[in-house]
Amino acid sequence: MKLSPDQPVPALAVDTLAGTRFDIAKQAPRNFTQIVFYRGLHCPICKGYLKSIDSRLADFEEHGIETIAISMDGRDRAAEMAKGAELRRLAIGYGLPEATARAWGLYRRGPSCRRRPRICSPSRGCSWCGPTGDSTTPRC
Repeated sequence: MKLSPDQPVPALAVDTLAGTRFDIAKQAPRNFTQIVFYRGLHCPICKGYLKSIDSRLADFEEHGIETIAISMDGRDRAAEMAKGAELRRLAIGYGLPEATARAWGLYRRGPSCRRRPRICSPSRGCSWCGPTGDSTTPRC
């Protein structure tokens, strides 16, 4: 599926390291919900990217943008990523189902997935969703 601006987004609900449940359908941001999809603990690029986002959370919040980072990793690997990246405030969601990743247009298969299926993961992506649950920027 390809996300399009001003169109409803697919369902998305995951548990978070804070012990809450993130559900895109229940979000009520002042302006946007920024969803950062990252590949997982095995991705060193993601670690730096998440750390950068974490350091800018106050700026996002000042502009009414709520942010969460989500991966297919389980709770333990997500917690290890948060600790390794020294994340202070960024909400981390974990356990993204493969079908949901595909619905958001993220899941990618290729030679690396055939060689290392245990760590095959979705591509990175970023979506901003408005208060009505519509996609405003499909990928960034």
